[in-house]
Amino acid sequence: MKLNPTLIRSQIDYWFEQSKEVSSSWYEDTFLFCQELANQYQVPVRYVVAILSALSPQQKFEQNKKSTEYYFKTGYVKHTSRQRDKIELMKFILEEKNEKEQDKFLMKCLGGSKTKFFYHNIVYRDQSPFVTLDSWMIKVLVDWKRKHLTKNQYEIVSNIMIQKAYDYNIPVCNLQAKIWTCIRDGKNF
Repeated sequence: MKLNPTLIRSQIDYWFEQSKEVSSSWYEDTFLFCQELANQYQVPVRYVVAILSALSPQQKFEQNKKSTEYYFKTGYVKHTSRQRDKIELMKFILEEKNEKEQDKFLMKCLGGSKTKFFYHNIVYRDQSPFVTLDSWMIKVLVDWKRKHLTKNQYEIVSNIMIQKAYDYNIPVCNLQAKIWTCIRDGKNF
């Protein structure tokens, strides 16, 4: 299916307008949640963010946080073997002190654009140049029947989001978070 950039832009405009009253601190709040877990379990915050990101696909965010907390309490993950394997591999980062090396390794472990960019948006928040496009964002911006994009389609939608964030003078991750929050909360459906 071919993407319609004009429709995507108009959807972003619509949802941005709907999100005027929505806080733009979502990524900051999520980072603070991860920081608390990192302090509690004495692990690098990037490791906690990576676990949260790895567990995020196809899961509501509140459940995602509970799954992350459960992992740190028990060392067990109730997810697919692929996610368990990623998380097991991520343990190697605990020995690495260099944050840039941690980023490189963890983003490689995470693999897909959605989970990698989610990680980056949480760690770097306002400075992150990436866009997290989950199934909700894809449905409302592209097509209600769709849950995934090809790599090229993901890049096209991301570039449109980046341009719109520039137009609105807002960090791209905050634009995405405001729209996502609006959608998740069922505003104007």
